[in-house]
Amino acid sequence: MLHRNHRCRGRFAWGGTRGRAWLAGALLLVGIGAVGGAPRAGAGPVAESGRVKFGQAHRDAWQTVQLKGRFTCPVVIAGPLSFDGAQPAMVRIRRVTGSSFQIQTDEWNYLDGSHAAETTGYLVVEAGSYLLPDGTRIDAGTLPTDHRWYIERFCTDFEKTPVVLTQCQTRNGSDAVVTRQRGISRRQFSVRLQEEERGGSHAVETIGYVAIEQGRGALDAGPYEVARTPRQVTHQWHRQSFSNAFPAAPVLVASMQTFNGSDPVAVRYRNLYRGSVQLMVQEETSRDKETSHAAEAVGYAAWGFTGLVPLLPAPGGAPSPNLIVNGSFEEPRVSGGWDVFRTIPGWKLLSGPNFELQRGILGGPAHGAQHLELDADVNGPSGASPRNERGAIVVAQQVDTVPGQLYTLSFAFSGRPGTSRSENVLRVAAMSVREGSSSEPIAIELRDDSGAVVVGDPTLPGNSGWRYYTTAFVATEARTEIRFGDRGQNNNTLGTFLDDVQLRAVAVAAEVDVKPGEGDARINLASKGVIPVAVLTTDVLDATTVDFATVRFEGATPVQASTEDVDGDGDADLILHFATQETTLLETYAALLLIDVGEDGFLDSHIQPFSASLTGRTTAGVAFSGEDDVELLLTGKALDDLLDQLLGDGEY
Repeated sequence: MLHRNHRCRGRFAWGGTRGRAWLAGALLLVGIGAVGGAPRAGAGPVAESGRVKFGQAHRDAWQTVQLKGRFTCPVVIAGPLSFDGAQPAMVRIRRVTGSSFQIQTDEWNYLDGSHAAETTGYLVVEAGSYLLPDGTRIDAGTLPTDHRWYIERFCTDFEKTPVVLTQCQTRNGSDAVVTRQRGISRRQFSVRLQEEERGGSHAVETIGYVAIEQGRGALDAGPYEVARTPRQVTHQWHRQSFSNAFPAAPVLVASMQTFNGSDPVAVRYRNLYRGSVQLMVQEETSRDKETSHAAEAVGYAAWGFTGLVPLLPAPGGAPSPNLIVNGSFEEPRVSGGWDVFRTIPGWKLLSGPNFELQRGILGGPAHGAQHLELDADVNGPSGASPRNERGAIVVAQQVDTVPGQLYTLSFAFSGRPGTSRSENVLRVAAMSVREGSSSEPIAIELRDDSGAVVVGDPTLPGNSGWRYYTTAFVATEARTEIRFGDRGQNNNTLGTFLDDVQLRAVAVAAEVDVKPGEGDARINLASKGVIPVAVLTTDVLDATTVDFATVRFEGATPVQASTEDVDGDGDADLILHFATQETTLLETYAALLLIDVGEDGFLDSHIQPFSASLTGRTTAGVAFSGEDDVELLLTGKALDDLLDQLLGDGEY
């Protein structure tokens, strides 16, 4: 099957519809008076490289790796293992958080689970689509995967085929498992889990991937190289020379890029020096003692440094921009541990004495270097505290919004250490700002970082530190105001921390019908004609307001447009036509054929199901997207030629 990109774009799954009885007005959150963790480096998305050496006393032993960076949705790639112990094994990780992950040497099930100390490199990347400071493209994301092949798309196409590194992020199944890949292209790749030969199916796990544009360069932190070996890595050691000049042995992460041999196998390395490394693919012997393996290509990333690298949003691939100014409260910079200000960039004070910003104290921020306390001090660190000091504040920020556009609001909230739960109550509100009249509340519903709905005035057991909350709403005016306030019981200048406020536009769900009026939407990819696609008018999208110039259907722009009532509901719908040969559907079809052929070498069907997508904006600027199930096909000589092209080089 083909899997739509499951990259982390926040912690909120919007499942609402119009007419649902949303909670009206503001909502209250109660926090526990403790903040866990130290300050995290980096005020924006980062990547982090490092290496770790660890032993494996028994199968259930795990080591925690603490990260220097602060991540919201990290993807961790670790491996290959060094070769200090000859027993077949690989790296396994679990419990990936924004500040750490756990790692172990995972021997195959038929072994005893104990293993000599090994060294491995690791790479941690914030999920999303980014550029390194020198412009090198890097994508990271996660997807649920089991023992079956899945296709994963990148945010946008790479200019050239990238190196794809994969790693199981969870341990839902206790059996040893590796990730295997094939069909890597500029647009997508296929991935599956593989147990030992005596094993079989595996529980669904979360797979993390990092795709990096091939090349070499030098960042402020040091040199790096991303490349793919020739298809020469077997059960015998292969020496791979680096093109870059590293000052010392680099941090190495690597994954197989091909599936030429079907036996379970893991990459190992030895003799890692500044100019080269030796690589091999090591089979396990649970069913037989034969360990020879077909030649594979291995993709690797070598980093001549350990530590953090800033990431820049990739054009066309990054999430929509954060509309909140100074959402992490990094300005003005606090010179000491804390200070108060009458004004700060982006925000206005609706009530209360001051903005109180804290820097690196009381456990540190959720993001960046500073955070806001909503029960603020009156006179600041240099002034005396008056009797019955009252510091509860309400802060707000107005942003430009598009009426009818869906937005997500997210933020981090925690209680203050050493204070009671009742002193840490956060009030959240979204207000429509009408010109010449007062603001009116927008009904919102908050969810915590586990996806659970937060209703009314709840208590949050287990909230011993920062937690993220998210809500979604549809803007009704061209200006919207976001408000946060302290509603703690004592109003005594102690309590209610806020950080990392983000407001982003989200595409409205469009109802799309490919080849309307036909029983099954079959698309012959050899056709030189057009594909009709209907965008239906619904209660959330008027199809007649679509801006044709912004619409894309599987990479193609419309060549013709008309309106008619497609679904017979009395509303005018939009029919767009796209040239078949201008779409990227043939590349998708090729990847689906590779999965179908599978390990037995037989094509089960020349008709392949797929979910095709369409995106665009209305003339008012409202973003929308929709999908429809189609069947892709080729026949005759066109099909034979494509299969010969795909399978002739023996890579699959």
